[in-house]
Amino acid sequence: NNISKCFFGLYANNAKNVFLIGNILHDNIIYNFDPHDFSDKLIIARNISYNAGHAHGIILSREVYNSTIAENITFANHGSGIMLDRNCEDNLIYKNLSFENSGDGIAIFESSKNIVSKNTILRNNNNGIFVRNSHNVLVKDNFIYHNGNNGAEISIVNIDALETRDFELDPYEKKAQASFIRNHFEKNTNAALSIKNRASFFFKNNILKNSGPVYFSGEIEDIANEIFQNNDTKGFSYTPTEVKK
Repeated sequence: NNISKCFFGLYANNAKNVFLIGNILHDNIIYNFDPHDFSDKLIIARNISYNAGHAHGIILSREVYNSTIAENITFANHGSGIMLDRNCEDNLIYKNLSFENSGDGIAIFESSKNIVSKNTILRNNNNGIFVRNSHNVLVKDNFIYHNGNNGAEISIVNIDALETRDFELDPYEKKAQASFIRNHFEKNTNAALSIKNRASFFFKNNILKNSGPVYFSGEIEDIANEIFQNNDTKGFSYTPTEVKK
């Protein structure tokens, strides 16, 4: 299918076992792909998604579980290339190409227990990967190149005042943690990895080349040497006890 200039390119609610394969979605007003509330076991694969007018190229939002986003090309969207939002868990984002989006390459917002693996994420305006208020996120074997802010950022963000969110329907924890294993970070503008507001991470066997003025920023800038020393051996685990000024 070739779907363009609709309000949403594709929307789903309470859907199960839906396969979205080999489509081109572009120039839709809000989102291109938007599988939504309480959906399960979706496969979104080998699609092309570009020029979403207001937000994201591919988004799973509000309790979408056990789904796979694989081998898609998503670019030039107003928001992020790929996003998980509002308690989407046990999903796999695998072997996608996400580039030149105005937001992040891949964003994980308030969605824990997900895997981001073997993606190519480059030249996005903000972060390559952004993990917000999400924990037990595994980020492995990705190529993260030349993004406009950080290669990856993990952050705890207070969104209690967000008027568009119903927190009875969409509760969240002020907790963020991700593990980075065997990723390639190169030429990201600010840093390879940034940690903010007491987020936690594990870092092992990652390749770091020419990223920003520092490789590690935010609350971990002053422990960069310790991260480097452990990256190629046992790995480095960071769980802060207080916010560093």
